Formats: sequence, C-alpha cells, structure tokens
Amino acid sequence: MQFAILIPLFVPYLKKTSQIGIALFFILLSQAIEFFCSIINIPEWIYRLLCIRYVFIIYLGYVLATKGFSINKKTMVLTILSLISICFFNYVNADLSPLFYKSVYKWSTCHWICYFFYAFLLIVLYKFFNKTSSTGTFNSFIQKAGKYSYEIFLFQMCYFEFHDFFLRGLRFFFENEYIINSVGIIFATIICVVPVVLYKDWISSRRL
Repeated sequence: MQFAILIPLFVPYLKKTSQIGIALFFILLSQAIEFFCSIINIPEWIYRLLCIRYVFIIYLGYVLATKGFSINKKTMVLTILSLISICFFNYVNADLSPLFYKSVYKWSTCHWICYFFYAFLLIVLYKFFNKTSSTGTFNSFIQKAGKYSYEIFLFQMCYFEFHDFFLRGLRFFFENEYIINSVGIIFATIICVVPVVLYKDWISSRRL
C-alpha cells in the first residue's frame, strides 16, 4: 500500500531522466534515508513497518521492466559486490551508523547495496522457469504463489510472530546455528506458501 502511493510520485522523474541519473538519484535517496534513520535513531518497530528500506527496489523494478532480464558483466560485478555486503552485514560485528541504519533484529541486510544480489536471483529464477514447461505442476504452483503473493505476505506476517518458537524447538535436535537457520528458512517458506495456495484453490473450486 505504501508503494502504491510512492511509485506514481516517481513516474514523471523516471520518464525525463537518464539511466545514470535515475541510478544516482535512487542510490543517494536510499543512502539519505539510511543516514536520516540513523541520526534520529528511529525505533526498529517503526523501521520495520515503513517501506523506506525498500525504496531502492523501485529502481531495480524499473530497470527490469524497461531493460528486460539479462545477466552481463555489470550485473555480475554488482551481484558479487552485493553478496559481499550481505555477508559483511550478517557476519561482521561492525557499526557503520550513521552511514547505514544499524538493526539489532532482522533488517541487517535491508540496505540498498544488498538488493543487487536479490535481483540477480530473480533473473536466474525467471530464466529457469522461462525454459521449462509453463504447464508443469511445479510451474503451475509457482504461478499461483505469485498470484496469491499478497495473501502469502499477510499470512507470513502472522507466522513470523511465532517463528522464534519453532527455532527454539529445533535447538533440541541441532546445535549448529547454520543448520537451525537453514531448516527454519525452508520450513517458513513451505508453511507460509503451501497452505495459502491450497486454501485459495479450495475457495476457487467452491465458487465453481
């Protein structure tokens, strides 16, 4: 809903500005937001509810929509830089504030420089599904998940209030935090997607 309000405000600028100008604008805007959130020490619960940490995604979405899905030297360099940044923010205990907003909970990789890697994953997935049969069961499920993405998002918000309890349960069986987190990600993905798709399919079949 926040993006629905924000995106139309950027449209006139996107139409009149060069590609380099647009990239610089969104980098500076995203960095300014990081700096502002740091110096005012915005509470993390407010930071979580606002879409400001995702503003740079508007630029990436614009590039993907206008330039298409491609992998080249430039995107690979940005992807590697982004991956290094993700590892740094996740595993190096360094305080880069006020340059970057310091999150003590779950938003340490929600910085503009990290999103190139996520865009790269999107491109890879797009190319993979584009080469496979669109009528296959798996592809059909993925298409439905995309169609019901808002419902999945709402369910996800509810589930993650209880996700820590699931991780605590895993610690009875595993000691390695990497294994625990990996199993947690897989479980969270399944439990937040599969029930929603099945429920929406059931609702649709009842209407028929």
